Amino acid sequence: GFGSDVVCRGVRSKTLLKLSIPRIKLLRNRRELQLRQMRRDIAKLLEAGQEATARIRVRFLVALGFD
Repeated sequence: GFGSDVVCRGVRSKTLLKLSIPRIKLLRNRRELQLRQMRRDIAKLLEAGQEATARIRVRFLVALGFD
């Protein structure tokens, strides 16, 4: 009947939410690692005197929303 469809939908939504949480954590962690690596790369470029390339990388980070 109608009531069981609503319950089934609620259970399915709850299951999807439970599966989504670890996925979001994984993606957030991956993004943090990428950001850390890019910062290291930019620092190395600056140490090597490649300021123009470092600026391009920084602009790229800002464009991606890593500000």
